[in-house]
Amino acid sequence: MLWNTPTFATGSAKWTSTVSSRLLVEGGISFNRERYDNLYQGGILAERGTADWYSRVRKSDNALGTQWNAGSAQLGNYPDRYMANASASYVTGSHNVKVGTSYWWGIYRRYNNANGDLYQIYNNGAPLQVTALNTPLEVQENLDHNFGLYAQDSWRLNKLTLNVGLRFDSVQQRIVGQKSQVGRFATSAAYGDIVLPTWNDISPRVSAVYDVFGNGKTAVRFGYNKFMTAMTTGVAQLYNPTALTTANIAWTDLNGDDIAQGERGCVYQTAGCEINFGQLPANFGVRALATADPDLQRPYQLSSNLGIVHELFPGISVTAEWFHSDYKDLTVRQNVARTDASYNPVTVYSPLDGSAITMYNVKSEFVSAVQNLDRTDKNAKRWYNAYEFNLNARLPKGVRVFGGTTSEKTLMNICNVNFGDPNLLLYCDQTKSDIPFLTQFKLAGTYPLPWYGITLGAAFQSLPGFLLGTESMQYGVFTAGTGFGQPNGQADFWQVSRTTTYAANCKGSCTPGALVIPGLTTATLNVPLTAPNSVYTPRTTQLDLSASKSFNFGRFRLNPKMDIFNALNSDDFQGVQTLQYGAAAYFRPSTILQARIIRVGVDMTW
Repeated sequence: MLWNTPTFATGSAKWTSTVSSRLLVEGGISFNRERYDNLYQGGILAERGTADWYSRVRKSDNALGTQWNAGSAQLGNYPDRYMANASASYVTGSHNVKVGTSYWWGIYRRYNNANGDLYQIYNNGAPLQVTALNTPLEVQENLDHNFGLYAQDSWRLNKLTLNVGLRFDSVQQRIVGQKSQVGRFATSAAYGDIVLPTWNDISPRVSAVYDVFGNGKTAVRFGYNKFMTAMTTGVAQLYNPTALTTANIAWTDLNGDDIAQGERGCVYQTAGCEINFGQLPANFGVRALATADPDLQRPYQLSSNLGIVHELFPGISVTAEWFHSDYKDLTVRQNVARTDASYNPVTVYSPLDGSAITMYNVKSEFVSAVQNLDRTDKNAKRWYNAYEFNLNARLPKGVRVFGGTTSEKTLMNICNVNFGDPNLLLYCDQTKSDIPFLTQFKLAGTYPLPWYGITLGAAFQSLPGFLLGTESMQYGVFTAGTGFGQPNGQADFWQVSRTTTYAANCKGSCTPGALVIPGLTTATLNVPLTAPNSVYTPRTTQLDLSASKSFNFGRFRLNPKMDIFNALNSDDFQGVQTLQYGAAAYFRPSTILQARIIRVGVDMTW
């Protein structure tokens, strides 16, 4: 793809006035304006409906981890964002009061177009399915307003410093109307502006610091805060009638020409009809495949912390702190056109250990039944815990040492959520999945040598392995629009198609050579083999070294320095190409820690 950026501009202006020795007034405006496109390489884009348009499509192989022929759909992104803010601060001997407001607004205009209106997908070189797109399309969402009004006070009472605050948020988004748009897989009718409901929320903020002995050497701190999910135009994007939509449907290359042939309405596996349009949702592209419940709430996070800071010796202090977050009013997506009765249970035997896994094959009469409803579900639970310990030391002769360790874990329980698809509930209670605490350790320091003004430095870090697969449903799903298809995440999986059979040496109670899922009604079904959020790369260990020296020449100061990054030349990997079992690229490292780098530079000041 070619990245084209005709315009990228930012700007800001700020005004500050010291009204009195106690009162400070500030205000400002800013903007961010972008125009960028991702376009096909030269000679790839073809005229709609021509033979080249059908053949010059993106092709990818799930098993091999390769992609060729064309890039993803062409896109244009044109976001504009504007902001105005103002605040006033009033300081007395015991109070530090601040009140303020912020106001965001903007537009987000986009277009998408793709050869063939689809991607062709293979598995180990064999045609598997196509990803249908509702291109071409143009869309626009507006952030009518994101308004915030806040007041806070820092109040000192002898040994106690109390910080209290209150924030009011108001968000409104709009879908801008568009003309009718016609594509290979979808035709969307013209529509006018759609104004989404306004969300108004109040968030309290409280924190306190207590000087235990009154000598500034031991302090206990506590905090309890409510944070609303960040909002721009994410909600409007989810429910735009012409939002970019995809669907995976079966493809059989009947004539062997490597071109997915067929138009909507044709009879599958007859001449010229190689795409199973019966698997395409009935409302695909006609309108957004999801609607919002009228009582949908804005997700938020309740965060608390409790910690202690203590000075062991002059210049040496330690910190211990606990953090906890509860995620509330989580949004879940339910296909209300299906129930548990819309599926037939099937048993799949894991190729890893032969264990029996219960999956669900949707009944043929419900394959195209898609009517997604996004709603707030109080039964969806997600929480976070972390423990942190830090050391900060200022030692004699200018020596500085600082570092610490953090252990954290996020868990989710969605067992009591109705998704309309029982396949989404496997590993639904993550407290039973042996998900570990992720612990990182970092230590750094500097040492001014007593000779020639040379300063040495070192930094060591040992990081937990990187998560492999996908994370569970994210807080703030409206921002990314993700997490709905795999609410509890995904680790190792086995992609089963209609022709997938058990190996001759398969494990468990399988039948060698038999179809894994006889009568599979969808193009593929991903069978989870391990618990989500439980598969990680090995720990990453890295040592960085540095040396510097200062030279003064009158008004000029030179500071030559040398840095050695990854001094031990660690080759720890941080990602894999795929977790699809049986793929040629299964668990093959894709991202490796950058090799040792030596950097020499000079800073000059005058």
